[in-house]
Amino acid sequence: SWAWVPLVLRLSRRTDTTWSTSETSPQGSDRQMTPRSNTTRVSLLLDPRLLVAIAAAVFIGYYPYFQNPPWLVGTDAYWRYYDPLMQVNEQGIVGGFAQALRERHPLALLLLYVAQLVFHTSAFEVVRLTPLFLIVGCAFATWWFLRGSRPVEFGLLAFVLSVLSVVTAVGMYSSILSNWMALLMWLCFFALAASRCDSRLRVSDVMVLLALSTAVLLIHPWSWGVFAASVAVFAVVTLVREGKRRMRDMLVLISVIALDAVFALASLTLLAATQGWRVAESVELYTFVFEDPSRL
Repeated sequence: SWAWVPLVLRLSRRTDTTWSTSETSPQGSDRQMTPRSNTTRVSLLLDPRLLVAIAAAVFIGYYPYFQNPPWLVGTDAYWRYYDPLMQVNEQGIVGGFAQALRERHPLALLLLYVAQLVFHTSAFEVVRLTPLFLIVGCAFATWWFLRGSRPVEFGLLAFVLSVLSVVTAVGMYSSILSNWMALLMWLCFFALAASRCDSRLRVSDVMVLLALSTAVLLIHPWSWGVFAASVAVFAVVTLVREGKRRMRDMLVLISVIALDAVFALASLTLLAATQGWRVAESVELYTFVFEDPSRL
């Protein structure tokens, strides 16, 4: 992905220079620096460049199926998602939810099952179209995370480069849907935190951040450890750079992670007998570091 950096710098140099000039100009800067209005957001949604970027994402996301093969692409597609989802379907609606909780990736399967029920489609179609949804979702989340006060061109580059990243190829052809869902929640978490960077976190923001962190924990517990570590590093670095000005918000972020850590530890008792990559196994995996720090 880093190979794209020189290209991004070259393509965005003129735009960034113009933007910086408008920010420092003594006259007329207020109009250009104010947040986008609702009218501007609507016009952005109708921007032909954005429509082309979405079309490219859809093309790449559905590329393996243009010849309409009778199989699913991805090494984990069948034994992790399609076959368990078929077993969920055989149990009926109530029994299906109970069956999903017994599978290796319970929350991911529940989300796929709900999508199947809502859209009245087959398990095959849900598993086939999930990568397409995740590609577009991660692209928009990346744009949201990076946008700040940057121009639209920067956001479009972020969108396109997200679609063309290694995550897309590995996600599609490995069919690691749980990891991918966790990554989407991860991006949304940081995007929301970044969007509130210039103002204090509200109670509603904290609740959403807690929900996103818990979603990462339950969708793919192993990934949550890396996610929690990244949040902690971000909070510490911000406190060092910003000092007391950001202390309240950073303590809130650390508290969100701490609450989920307590929930994860409690689940050692609740889920001690479960198998697979669930919370109990992941917590036990991370405790190895405390038993032997050289494993860090």
